[in-house]
Amino acid sequence: MNRKLLLSLSVLMLVCGTSFGALLNVNNPSFEGQVQADGTTTKFVNALSWTKTATETRVWMRNPLSSDVLQPTNGANMAYVTFNGSLYQTILPIAENTRYTLTIDLAAATNNPDTGAALTTSIAFGEIGLYANGFNPTSLLTNQRFGKTNPDDTNTEIFTDHFETFSISWDSTASSKIGQTLWITITTGQVWVDNVRLDATVIPEPASMMLLTFGGLMILKKKR
Repeated sequence: MNRKLLLSLSVLMLVCGTSFGALLNVNNPSFEGQVQADGTTTKFVNALSWTKTATETRVWMRNPLSSDVLQPTNGANMAYVTFNGSLYQTILPIAENTRYTLTIDLAAATNNPDTGAALTTSIAFGEIGLYANGFNPTSLLTNQRFGKTNPDDTNTEIFTDHFETFSISWDSTASSKIGQTLWITITTGQVWVDNVRLDATVIPEPASMMLLTFGGLMILKKKR
């Protein structure tokens, strides 16, 4: 086998072993469904496709002034969820051999939108999760808490003057949840959230990669 054929085969194996990813549709990822004037903060009323699981006073939307220090990373609005408040959205059926990555931007709130009282930013946290067929402990696929109160990762920090980006991933390979509806959840403590993204990366099966590699080898050999 000459050097050219070996090089071609190596490239083919690299391509076959590569995962293929695509962004999934998250409806209203930046909470623009609730239209409000610049500089206003209002209780959660209508955020298009997002559902809250707590009382209305725990979920707020804000459209900041251009002079405000903290600005949304996408669109005009950002959402505030206080302790025990949650937002969720159903996405689509879980597919086989797929890695789902949920990404969100978080920033610590300095004041309570309801009372205006100053908040202890050192205890702010954001928790994001992936669930199957319902927002309950038995349907949890994976979740992670980010921020000062996270006991597992002291390196994560949420700031008051800008958003930081955080992600979690879950692999559906060999999962019993295939075909169930994927839910994304946001449960936070005194933080602003924005720009929710969900990526699905197909993970090729070993048998498929071997078959593609063998087929490519035969094609290359025939062309010699």
